[in-house]
Amino acid sequence: MKKNFFEGVSEFSELYNGFIIDLWGVLHDGREPYPAAIETLAKLKKQGKQILLLSNAPRRAKRAEEKLTEMGFLRKSYDHILTSGEATFEYFLSSSEYGERYYHMGPEKDAELIEEIARYKRVNKPEEADFVLTTGFDYDESILDEKLPDIKECLKYNLPLICTNPDKIIVRQTGEKMLCAGVIAEEYEKSGGKVRSFGKPYDYVYKRALELLKTEKNKTIVIGDNLHTDIKGAKDNSIDSVLVIGGILAAQFGKTIQKADLMELYDKEKIIPSGSLTLFKWS
Repeated sequence: MKKNFFEGVSEFSELYNGFIIDLWGVLHDGREPYPAAIETLAKLKKQGKQILLLSNAPRRAKRAEEKLTEMGFLRKSYDHILTSGEATFEYFLSSSEYGERYYHMGPEKDAELIEEIARYKRVNKPEEADFVLTTGFDYDESILDEKLPDIKECLKYNLPLICTNPDKIIVRQTGEKMLCAGVIAEEYEKSGGKVRSFGKPYDYVYKRALELLKTEKNKTIVIGDNLHTDIKGAKDNSIDSVLVIGGILAAQFGKTIQKADLMELYDKEKIIPSGSLTLFKWS
């Protein structure tokens, strides 16, 4: 990839057969699609590309699919969908490494994540649990302080914490910011707790994505808006990547991001994508 700054996906689409595309921050903001996202995804599929949507959503893939359909994305415009919640489910389906009683830390809507697996039992108190399953915060406006008593209580019993969404923050198109389970995991680990996370940037989801796509690494590209999850995960797995700068980064900089801003950011974070894109659009 010779060019580093793109106006649209059409400028590099011919170079790749497989596309691993983030959801929140690239295709939508949790409520509405980004401008041109539905059309661009459909055009990629029309070109015959293999497309996998990869999300750090702490819920099963089928629920993420339902949400996309509600927003107007056609199921035929992508081939696979993989969430961090699905990766968590797959792991617990085949392993009882952490025991079978768990305490859920997060919104009730996501408490069902591993309920379908009969051997696991959700308990009401940390003292009754073998491990903690965190899916995030209860409300959009939540702050870390709300979870500190829970964190302290779980640490008291030396419970390992399973994080189902390594993201720390997500941003809506309005600029509204919301904390994710990654913030809880970070605080838990800082306080001496044992943490295991599923999702980006960890290897499992990238290896699983390639298995599903059946494409070669050098013919596959990741498109995401988060340097520390999407882009780091791609880099660690030797996959090309494009950073969408219209979501988290736009909110972080509070202005239109210039090339100089990106170069300074890459130098600081030591994470460099193959290219960048303002929004997920065709041209």
